[in-house]
Amino acid sequence: MSWRHCVRAFSSAARKRRSLLAPVAWHRRIKSTRLDPFPRPPSDTPIESFDGITTVAPQCKHFLQGCGGCKIQHIPYDQQLAHKQERINLLFANEGFNLKSVSVGQIVPSPTTKHYRNKMDFSFSARAWTTAKLTAPSVSSGGALSLGLMPEGSWLAAIDLEECLHPLEPVMRLVGLVRQSAIAAGLEAVDRKKQTGFLSGLGIRTAHDTHGNLQILMNLVTTSSHPELLRPLVHACLRQVPELTSVVNNVEPLLRTRHMIRTEHVLHGKSFISDTIHGLQFRISSKSFFQPNFRNVSQLYELVQQACKLTPQSVVWDLFCGTGTIALLMARQCKQVIGLEIEESAVLDAIHNGQLNQLCNAQFHQVDLAKLKAREVEDMLTSLPRPDVVVVDPPRAGLHPSLPPYLLALAPTRIVYVSCNPATQAVDVRKLCESQMYTIERMQPVDMFPHTTHVENICSLKRISA
Repeated sequence: MSWRHCVRAFSSAARKRRSLLAPVAWHRRIKSTRLDPFPRPPSDTPIESFDGITTVAPQCKHFLQGCGGCKIQHIPYDQQLAHKQERINLLFANEGFNLKSVSVGQIVPSPTTKHYRNKMDFSFSARAWTTAKLTAPSVSSGGALSLGLMPEGSWLAAIDLEECLHPLEPVMRLVGLVRQSAIAAGLEAVDRKKQTGFLSGLGIRTAHDTHGNLQILMNLVTTSSHPELLRPLVHACLRQVPELTSVVNNVEPLLRTRHMIRTEHVLHGKSFISDTIHGLQFRISSKSFFQPNFRNVSQLYELVQQACKLTPQSVVWDLFCGTGTIALLMARQCKQVIGLEIEESAVLDAIHNGQLNQLCNAQFHQVDLAKLKAREVEDMLTSLPRPDVVVVDPPRAGLHPSLPPYLLALAPTRIVYVSCNPATQAVDVRKLCESQMYTIERMQPVDMFPHTTHVENICSLKRISA
């Protein structure tokens, strides 16, 4: 079996598994969002040239194992940028846009292509991905403990990561220590085939305080609440990783017991860490959204603010506001900003961040924007002042089908759509523009994810005068 067939087989298995475990959601109907024209070479192929593509030697030894972390690490960075720019143009052209009449900025590169991520989610698995190369895939029969990233297209096993280009160096040191301590303590990893086990995931976030000191928040995800089993592991990590300031335990039951309530326990320090952007401080919890590329986030948010073209009298709505980063940065330039977010912990962080930075013209509300027709949601939104500018920064699935009509009814002067998935963004923007109420004023791609197929895109829509 060729390495391409191996990847397809694992992808097919993953799709079948997901179809059995979850109902088909609205976002599953959206067309493929792949941005990957560069096939991953098998390990026995000369890396300098493969399939007619000029390539470079991968910097991580796990790349040729099929690790899902860096899919295009073997492509020179300038070619990665060119492809992402071309792909955004193609996605919007496929939705009927004539980009010759639209101002499209040159993609903004990441200042660095290594050690740029402030958040990593690793998986525990009772089955190890023992494949040395994609031409000979192999998965252990179970009973082991592996900790790392899942191979591309696989849900069953984890690659035991020893190195990774994405996070800062202390993060990988902590991953190795957690793995070693978990094995020594006899803790059982989740077997996703049998739906058994205790340790499920490891989330690590990093930030720098106002003095530039590194802070690490570690989130141990387990299937049941037994914090006493985690204490030896936590103590070992605290002794050897001085940058570790916060440890929490998120309890997320297995799929077959999802009726159980998800909870979070603080095992050490506080339940959050803090970071600074453009002079403002932000509290970040384990589940709150925060832009992952800390080296390019200031540039991204500066471009978003420029696209909004705020005045001192502007009223701004920030949809999917997360911890309030965009909202609070804009609060210094407008009359009022209102953030809407579904995740309770993120809303609490946003409220705290507003108070911390003494920005009294920002308010935040917990609301599910997929339930606009619910009476309580409708009443709450109706009570808010109508916006002049709306910023939307949704998850990769894009806007719920009820949101574009709602935005058209709001009719703000400007809509700024920030997206990490230009495929769903292009579909949503078409829905807004085909009403003849809005037109694309400018698009600006920003590379927040080097060596991956993902790219951030800022699309500014201007209301057409009646």
